[in-house]
Amino acid sequence: MLPSRLIGAGVAVASVLTLAACGDPASTSSGAGAQAAVATPSPVATCVSGSISADGSSAIKALIQKAADNYQAQCSGATITVAATNSSTGVTKASSGAVDIGDSDIPAGLVQGVDASTIVDHPVAIVLFAVVVNSGAGVTNLTSAQIRDIYSGKDTNWSQVGGANLPIAVFERTAGSGTRITFDKDVMQGTPETTNAAAVINTTQSVVQSMSTTPGGVAYLSDSSVSGSLQAVSIDGKAPSGTAVADGSYPFFSHEHCFTKPQPSVLALSFLQYIQSAAFQNGDLTTLKYLPLSTTTRKAAVDQ
Repeated sequence: MLPSRLIGAGVAVASVLTLAACGDPASTSSGAGAQAAVATPSPVATCVSGSISADGSSAIKALIQKAADNYQAQCSGATITVAATNSSTGVTKASSGAVDIGDSDIPAGLVQGVDASTIVDHPVAIVLFAVVVNSGAGVTNLTSAQIRDIYSGKDTNWSQVGGANLPIAVFERTAGSGTRITFDKDVMQGTPETTNAAAVINTTQSVVQSMSTTPGGVAYLSDSSVSGSLQAVSIDGKAPSGTAVADGSYPFFSHEHCFTKPQPSVLALSFLQYIQSAAFQNGDLTTLKYLPLSTTTRKAAVDQ
């Protein structure tokens, strides 16, 4: 529960942020592959008035929206608007100042055209991703090699990988999607995705809708989005789980980032600290099937 202490949110955070570089000393420099510095803020008020906006990854929208709902319920003077486009758009908007918070599945250094030195990173969660099939496909486990064969277009019928005699309908994400970039780095590992996909779709929510009515469908999604006729398959015999991520046996995950300007508004900082709080990390965040930051210090391929 959030205390009801209010302070003005229009004041920028002047002295509360110090920056810790991610990795080597060059990690905060601009240019291809450079990463945003990680914010290590001093605590601010837990209830702040004002208005902020967030946009970016659709894979983490449910988490950001739930946190916003909780925060606004306890802080009546706060308005937090949450949208979902994709990770690259969120990072770009945070860098340009078009939104207060840019939500992303991927580090800023993977977003083309963004100077990572203009923003800072507030890690908020770990997202467990899954390769997902419509239950009509008839498979529960795929090897990494089989997934690459399916997504490269080499295998086109589920019977080729032990499933039903049913054409494979490959669903891909649009360029700029953090989920796609994570899948390509964590699972495809340099093998290009097919150019003959059944559909190329922008958001997680739209993929779920399309997959639900396609018996031969396969997609890559956040595990938290799997429901109904959709089934997450094991990869190399390992089902998606926090335990498998922590012991290094499940490869398909990423750390979730909220990017802001180096001096965000007090409301933005207060809101992000709420998401990072033990109460939210061990409560609603896990209920929504995301993983707390404390799950592991391991990095996925996309996090490197």
